[in-house]
Amino acid sequence: MIQIFTDAGGLYMVGDTGDIVVVTSSYLYKLNGTTGAVEAVLSLPTGATLPSNTYFNGLDGWPDGTLVMKDFTRAAGCTLQSPSAINKCPGGPSVVSTVDSKTFKILDSVQLAQLIGGRITTSARW
Repeated sequence: MIQIFTDAGGLYMVGDTGDIVVVTSSYLYKLNGTTGAVEAVLSLPTGATLPSNTYFNGLDGWPDGTLVMKDFTRAAGCTLQSPSAINKCPGGPSVVSTVDSKTFKILDSVQLAQLIGGRITTSARW
């Protein structure tokens, strides 16, 4: 997989099949790499935080096609629509989820002890 960072909100990856995987808000999307058509949409677990106050903006993966992502949260009632919300009105604990990119099914999800501001990073032995 090739990871591509964008400042357009969320991140996306190009998989071995040419599909584009995009994470934004509390959803993961699979797009056809040729036509751009949405092929699948997955609602991601948000733990104790409402989906409307959750923003997944970290996405990475392993060579076997497993995707891993982590969210930011903001406090209920906060209306800020930018990453500054985690500093000005931090929310509940972050959630890390893994998804099988081939089946588009959630493999696992864990709520962390606190809100984590950094992006998720993965590595693999080659």
